[in-house]
Formats: sequence, C-alpha cells, structure tokens
Amino acid sequence: MEVTTTKIQIQLCMKYFFLLLVIISQKCVAQVGDSPKILIHDEYGYYCKSKKDNSVLLTRLNLDSNKVDSMYILSNSTGMFSEHPIVWELQDSTIFQLRLINDGGGMPYPELRAYKNSSLSKSVNKDQAYEYLLSRETLKDNEVSPLYSYIRKIYYKEDTLKGPLFFDIIQKTDSLFLYIYIHDKKLIETWNFNRYPLIVKKLDTSEVTRIIKKKVWELRGTVSIELTGPFHLIDINDKIYALDYSGSLWDLSGGNAKRKIAIIPSDKRGALLVYKDLKTVKYLKKLELEKHTKDIKNYLKKSSVEIKIK
Repeated sequence: MEVTTTKIQIQLCMKYFFLLLVIISQKCVAQVGDSPKILIHDEYGYYCKSKKDNSVLLTRLNLDSNKVDSMYILSNSTGMFSEHPIVWELQDSTIFQLRLINDGGGMPYPELRAYKNSSLSKSVNKDQAYEYLLSRETLKDNEVSPLYSYIRKIYYKEDTLKGPLFFDIIQKTDSLFLYIYIHDKKLIETWNFNRYPLIVKKLDTSEVTRIIKKKVWELRGTVSIELTGPFHLIDINDKIYALDYSGSLWDLSGGNAKRKIAIIPSDKRGALLVYKDLKTVKYLKKLELEKHTKDIKNYLKKSSVEIKIK
C-alpha cells in the first residue's frame, strides 16, 4: 500500500513539475507576441504609444533627424472588441486602420479607414485630428463585410457561432489583406480588399472601372489553425506569418498552419520592429525610445535582434 501511494505521489509531483515548466516557458515568451509593433518605412517609424480618451496616440519617429511627433488615430469602441489590439498597417505614407465602433443598438461593426501621413501631422490639436480622422475622405469601407457577417451572427445569435474572433490586416505588394480567425471553426480566412490600390494612388479610367466592378472583398483562402488570442501578421521574406500572443510563429502559406521555431525570450517588454521596405522583422529587447531620442536609428540597430525562422 505504501509503495502504491508513493508511486502516485511521485506521478503527481512529476505532473505538477511539468505543468510549472509549461507556465514558466509561456511567461518567458508571451512578451514577444504581446509586444507592440513599430512599423518602419524609409526614414520613418510609427508605433501606437497609449490610449487617450477615444483616440490612440500614434508616435512618429524620424530616424534621420531624431524628431519625435505625436499624432492621433481612433480607438476601438467599448463592448465585444474593447480589449482587441488596435489593428493598423503602414503602406508608404498611408496608415490603414480597421476599427470597431458601436451602432445605435450597441452591436460593434467594423470600418476601414486610411490616413495620409501629411494630414495627420497637420492635425495640431485633438479637435482638428477628429475632424480629419472621421471625415469621408478617410473612410474606405463602412462595413468590412467578411468580418461584419461573423460579428452579426454572434451578436444576434443567428448561428451556432459563439466566438471569439481575432483579426489583423497586412499590406503586401499591391494588395491589402484581412485575416480573420474564427475560433469555432479553428481556421483563418484570408480576404483581399479589392479597392486597393485605388485608394492610395492615381490610376487611369480603365483601371478604375475594372476595380470598381469587382466585389469589395474577395476570399482568397483558408488556413486551419488553433489560436487562443489575438495575433500579429508579419511579412518575412515575402511570406506571411502569424505571431500569436503565446510567442509562437505560424507559417500561413499552406492550407494547414505550420508552427515555426522563432522564439526570442526577453525579461523586459520590448517591441516588434517591422521593416516594411526590407521585409524583415526584428525584436527590440527594451522599448525605451524616450531615453534614446538623440540617436534613434543607432539605438534600434544595437538593441534589436533579427527574428530568424528554423
């Protein structure tokens, strides 16, 4: 009897030991996936610093002159997606944002907006910022139908779907993509926004006509995957990956997501450095930009390591 009891105790101890290892390992890498992102193109870097009332403070870094500016973009509404990370993307001098707002009845619905860098920088105070941010000029899609259809089904209980939903956007070549993770289906849907590049550059009449005739959103494929929270989309060497909040990197190029080893543990909260023009991603081990405003470019270079995939 004593031998049996001892065996049970040993087995329980081993289970608790391995469980402790899992918890510790998750805590070590969670900061990577949960990190804010700094999007860099040419001499500028952008990151969302903090929430201010109904807006998000967007910090712009001039890596050549070391000038730091603060601008505003909009926050998500309260409700179903109040805790979802701000979904935004950079393409040259345009900042895209997929934002959730509440309708009159309290149901959240998504909208896609695009802000010009020059117009954001001219918005000196918050009132001027709101006037531009909420203008018809910035609104590119007032429904985002692929995401709205799932939100509606969950909110009005029109289906067996219960949620949650997680999503992100990414710009690649001449396309803007929306990735939606549907927890009930254990998959990600990939949608192409067919109004891009119409909204960011001038096109001839025939090209405009061709684009307008297309559906606003086009389903490009699905990827089987199981996630437990939000994710960042990142482009590394022309291949799109999802970095989840546990710190795992997923290759989304096939029908089934492949988990890759690209974990960079850190004791301090850092940030993802996404170099849009170079298609590389680094990890900044400490996000301390306010201490290095005299030489931002050198600080980012010396304090970051490239995310390499095995």
